[in-house]
Amino acid sequence: MRRRQGALAPAHRLSPNSTWGVALLAVVVLTAVLLLAACGGSSDSASTTAVTGASSTSSTAAAALGADELGAQIGTIYVTALKDAALALKDKPDVAAVRTQIEQLKNDTIAKLVELGRAREAMGTSDRAKVDAKITAALGAVGSEDWYVTYNEVWKHYSGVDSDFANTVAAFNVIGQYANFDLLKQQLPAEATRLGIN
Repeated sequence: MRRRQGALAPAHRLSPNSTWGVALLAVVVLTAVLLLAACGGSSDSASTTAVTGASSTSSTAAAALGADELGAQIGTIYVTALKDAALALKDKPDVAAVRTQIEQLKNDTIAKLVELGRAREAMGTSDRAKVDAKITAALGAVGSEDWYVTYNEVWKHYSGVDSDFANTVAAFNVIGQYANFDLLKQQLPAEATRLGIN
């Protein structure tokens, strides 16, 4: 199984002159994660406890979505968070000045994705595959976006400045795993436990 990009340490970085290499690495990792998500869904529909602060109204609304709508919504949240992180960091500000903002963006995104993940979890295998296909479609054009090149550049920059913060930045590239509980339990079991996903 491939390691998620969020776990990369500075020793795994490519050379500073390989921007396309970093972009290619990110796309490969992202594709691997999505393939795992599409293939790894089980037919279990075990109930899980609610994320702290999530309302039952939003749970009901997410549960009412069809597979295509749910996948599109997850894809939009995923891509938006990745883009927002890239644009917030494009000028490479000091870590101290942006750490709280980026961590808040990550936490807010995780809460939304877990909420939608609960609706995905309640679906059968074929509907989960439809959800995952929509997410894959939403991410398909990301690699050609200027802001995604910026994302890779800022990740590379912070990898040389603060590896912990660089891992936070890298986590946006695979944050969609929070909507796929099987994947989350495999790759981030401590996070699954923290969020009440058993």
